[in-house]
Amino acid sequence: VFIQNEAEAMPFADNSFDLIWSLESAEHIPDKQQFLAECVRVLRPNGRIIVATWCHRDEANDHGPLNANEIRQLNLISRLYHLPSIIPSDCYRTLVRKMPLQDFRDADWSIAVAPFWGDVMRSMLRPDVAARLSTTGLQTIMGALAVPLMMKGFHDGLIRYYLFTAEKSQ
Repeated sequence: VFIQNEAEAMPFADNSFDLIWSLESAEHIPDKQQFLAECVRVLRPNGRIIVATWCHRDEANDHGPLNANEIRQLNLISRLYHLPSIIPSDCYRTLVRKMPLQDFRDADWSIAVAPFWGDVMRSMLRPDVAARLSTTGLQTIMGALAVPLMMKGFHDGLIRYYLFTAEKSQ
């Protein structure tokens, strides 16, 4: 279910689901706190939420504040992929602590996911794919332009692939 705007609720009753699985969608939602609150609302007690999302490096733990080049790179990725914002994983940890959730676990899967971007780049450079790409429209072409930025971001440690899971308290 896609939340169209920040004030919109998911069209489900409270305590409807045993599992909520968000795969690479949280980065597309402007209000991460509202997104998580809605997930918790529709999750049954003892139900589990799993979120896998793109983040940027934690500023507090990873080499200090973002520098001007990193900010430009994140802004360009956001613009090319039409993302409202890419936040650091420590922001998700902070948001989750505010929710009625327990058994929180998280992991950085960046090392496992980073090679995917090289595979995407190699596939885009195949003549048959490159020819089709030119006919797909501006949004797809813009997404393709972001691939080298994602590769660089993963290589430099700026972009992270973050996974977390927690259980709704009773």
